[in-house]
Amino acid sequence: MGDKKSTREILLNNATYLFYDIGFEATTMRLIAEKSGITHPALFHRFKNKAQIASELVQRFLKGLKRLTEIYTSDEGIATSDDRALLFYWTAYFHYCRYDANLFRFITEFSNSCRREYDAAQNSFFIDNFGSLISGSQSRDEKDDRLHFELITACGDVLAKAVYRGSADIAKAVEEITNIVYSTAKIPRSYSSEYVRAFVDGIDKKKYLSYSALENFLITNLDTIYDDYDD
Repeated sequence: MGDKKSTREILLNNATYLFYDIGFEATTMRLIAEKSGITHPALFHRFKNKAQIASELVQRFLKGLKRLTEIYTSDEGIATSDDRALLFYWTAYFHYCRYDANLFRFITEFSNSCRREYDAAQNSFFIDNFGSLISGSQSRDEKDDRLHFELITACGDVLAKAVYRGSADIAKAVEEITNIVYSTAKIPRSYSSEYVRAFVDGIDKKKYLSYSALENFLITNLDTIYDDYDD
């Protein structure tokens, strides 16, 4: 990616900062336009509403988590269909929900205000990119995938809120969500609760979870942990 940023990138970046600073609900299309130095009508030529912008940012966050998982599996010399890839992905997901309050507020407000758009962003990402982490070469039809990932998304939201509020720790949330993933996919789980807790506790947090969700996953004009941000 070159140094010159497109208008679209500028709009997405400025929307991200607003979502972080004042929240999804308080951010308006007019504020995004003003911060970006364009007219309000001009913004609507690129995005139909702020939910469309937020959907792209949610997918960028999820793509960042997937890339972290790929880095972890490469370092460990394991396949992305390995159980540990799934455990790592959800550990990272709940870690950022727990420790990045602005990210969690943005995701929560977006999901509460625009549930259909939020679910679409989550499910399209999972269906396209996440299936190998839970099913390997197992083949399912599109309806099965969609129903499966709608359940995962809903349960993930509940567990993320519990982790954020401190009523569940990350290891417990990872155990619960992976139980749901495997049971709905009808795949036997090959590890114990004790293994999950040891795995989560044993992850090198400084190496893998010290990235900034804002600067490394969402903002396109800063250094990123992957090169194919906009493909």
